[in-house]
Amino acid sequence: YGQAFSHLSQTRPSLTALLNGKAAPAASTILDTRDGRRDLKSNAWFDSLGKAGFRIRVYQTNWLNYCGSGLPYIESCTTFDASTIQSLRRLDLHPWTKAKVILNSLLEASSLDPILRRLTQVPEVRLTGFNALRMFEALRDDLATATPGTVYFAHFMLPHYSYVLDETCRPIPDPAAWYNRYDPVSFAPGILNSDGSRARRYGAYFKQLRCAAQLLGDLLTAFSKSGSYDDATIIVHSDHGSRIGHTPAQARYKDKLTDRDLLDHYAALFAYRTPGQAGQYMSDRRSIQALFAEKFLKMPLSDEPNDVRLRGGDFEPGATRWIAYPPGNG
Repeated sequence: YGQAFSHLSQTRPSLTALLNGKAAPAASTILDTRDGRRDLKSNAWFDSLGKAGFRIRVYQTNWLNYCGSGLPYIESCTTFDASTIQSLRRLDLHPWTKAKVILNSLLEASSLDPILRRLTQVPEVRLTGFNALRMFEALRDDLATATPGTVYFAHFMLPHYSYVLDETCRPIPDPAAWYNRYDPVSFAPGILNSDGSRARRYGAYFKQLRCAAQLLGDLLTAFSKSGSYDDATIIVHSDHGSRIGHTPAQARYKDKLTDRDLLDHYAALFAYRTPGQAGQYMSDRRSIQALFAEKFLKMPLSDEPNDVRLRGGDFEPGATRWIAYPPGNG
């Protein structure tokens, strides 16, 4: 679906809505955030799979926990730390580069942090890309021996920022080029990037995106050797756009958002393959939430909007507003 989009630009509300057949979730009923937790309290898709007799294997980061307690159909749950510095250990990086990143990580909560970053020229980064490599390897090895009746569910934070990998999935040698989605120089209320910083970040993002495509290819190659590939349903989707825009997708900046900003924040990937179905490219403008509900939950959204939700607070229900996506003929 080449014009797919997400109703939401944040990972947690977007995915919890999708897995529960909703355009947007009521946070308090779906997600448990007490004591810093990020646990799904409701997962309609997992429930339907479990009732149909499937066993589920989950591969996730500690950013969002899909493995609710007491769910007998979850056979295994492998959780990776999304930003652990342990991922640096096996990377082909200069020892001084690793030392600078570790030092920055240890002192990022310190008042010395801004001074340290100026001295080392290392930006504040998330190491999610490096840790995603470990997740892909774990799933690839398991898919090589996949058996019927098992669902493999993985949430990879790739090509999520920081953009630390090149198109061949090798680490970028200079950490000063490990970009986040926004420019710290341009960053100010209502401003994420200038034209120039947006272009530089998209250049880095596309390299990491090509890496993700390569890793997905490796997964499918391994899976094809298992004997279960021909009868499998495969779903690949994102949760939101790149979010490398000029303006934040927040209600207070709604009058400043352009068509391009909306595409940056909400344009999403949705593709699936089912046995015996010929390949097609669909140009329907549909949300990933509506597509997933229709195709895999068998519960089409009765009030599917063609809008996106702007963030108005910290994932609080009722604190957001709807605007049209895309406006005009965008």
